[in-house]
Amino acid sequence: MPVYTVHAPSPAGADLRATDKFVFVRDGFHFWAMIFGPFWLLWNRLWLALIGWVLFTAAFSAGLNSLGVGRSS
Repeated sequence: MPVYTVHAPSPAGADLRATDKFVFVRDGFHFWAMIFGPFWLLWNRLWLALIGWVLFTAAFSAGLNSLGVGRSS
């Protein structure tokens, strides 16, 4: 059974009775996004999420390198 999230305009700026402005977004899991994460973000033009992923991966790698994890000596 599909699950949707409902995004309504902010109550300060619009009347909640204006249901034609509601947006329904299907919520779910995407297999290819799990397997090819950064490529999926790039393909779907999710630039900020891609930048966040790159920064997180770089920081995580730098943290592991500073702890000496992965060195073979």
